[in-house]
Amino acid sequence: MAAVERATAIYSDDEDIRKLTEPRMQVIGIEDLPLPPETPQADMFWQFDTSSAGPEGVSGYTEGR
Repeated sequence: MAAVERATAIYSDDEDIRKLTEPRMQVIGIEDLPLPPETPQADMFWQFDTSSAGPEGVSGYTEGR
């Protein structure tokens, strides 16, 4: 399918796929992929402003809702 769609690379760790497609198509294995950033998710409390927080610590809190 990748060849029909004129893909230039395929992602696979399957050695049989590698044997069948190289050198016509670049085969990229998982070990070839870049590592994700050290902290992919930001700290949820970073620069949290509690000055306008209500009794529950939630900004915009209105009692009785």
